[in-house]
Parts: sequence; structure tokens; C-alpha cells
Amino acid sequence: MANIAGDGASTMLEVCELVGRGFDLAAAEGRDAGDAWFGVADTTHACRDLGFRPIYPTARAAWRDGAL
Repeated sequence: MANIAGDGASTMLEVCELVGRGFDLAAAEGRDAGDAWFGVADTTHACRDLGFRPIYPTARAAWRDGAL
């Protein structure tokens, strides 16, 4: 069973580091990210309505424990 999301947001830089890829800052230069919080998963409803609790609170914790 997989988590729908963890308790903490992950940056693209962190995700790139976890999967062993570099983040190309030059390619991102001049691009508008828009609302950075728009793409952050919110588990509030799943926790409240379904009793969901993430197995791994962050992407880094999942990576550390070998789940990624």
C-alpha cells in the first residue's frame, strides 16, 4: 500500500536529490512557478474523514527506509 502523501512538502530540489538526479537551474531560469503551493498534496481530509496516517512522514524518510 502506498501513501497518498506525507505530512511534509518536498521541494523539487529534494526530490531530484533523492532520485540521484541534478536539478538544472539554468533550464528553470526565467520560468514562472506560479503558486508554489498549488501542487502540494494536502492530506487534511484523508486524515480527518478516513483516518489516514502516512507510513512515511516525508519523502526523505521514505528514501531513508528504502521505500523509494
